[in-house]
Amino acid sequence: MEEDIFKKLTNKPPLQRAPSQIYAYGSKTPMTTLGVFHAEVETKTKLSEAIIYVVHGKHGSLLGYQTALQLELIRLNVNALQPVAPRTTIESLTVSHPPLFNGTGKLK
Repeated sequence: MEEDIFKKLTNKPPLQRAPSQIYAYGSKTPMTTLGVFHAEVETKTKLSEAIIYVVHGKHGSLLGYQTALQLELIRLNVNALQPVAPRTTIESLTVSHPPLFNGTGKLK
């Protein structure tokens, strides 16, 4: 959560020291955190507890992966893709259907 948004909260929760450093995507420098607080976050159908990091500056607000899963905002389907069938070749067709490829053909 950005510092500016945190300042606009009417009932500001007390900030605790951040348990770990957080990094912007691709950055080697940690973001400056002002602290963290625990909050209940909800959607229309789900409720979850989350640790909210308050950061200095304007970086936008992100919801963590675990919280997004718990709120069912995202769904991870690891085995959703079907395996690709092997390519059909003429050789495989002649082996699997020998009567169609042997003998004299007849045209109607």
